[in-house]
Amino acid sequence: MTEKQYEREMERRRLTEAAPTRTDHVTIKAQRRKIRNRISAVESRRQRKKELEELQRTVDRLQEDVAYWRDRCTALVKEKRDQEELE
Repeated sequence: MTEKQYEREMERRRLTEAAPTRTDHVTIKAQRRKIRNRISAVESRRQRKKELEELQRTVDRLQEDVAYWRDRCTALVKEKRDQEELE
């Protein structure tokens, strides 16, 4: 075997050994899919948390409104009773 043939054979072996196989492509594809799914899950959890916080703010605001109107109603009922007692 000449030196040139030897070099070609070594280059062929190097390329053959380094070349990804079909299994490697499937594995890489599966790994990419897992990574995409993880990213999607993180984004979904972040979005759900954001929506939940917004809903909690809405609940807090509505509870404050209910308390205000309850107090207002109580005050008006008391005012009406006081007026009726004066008459």
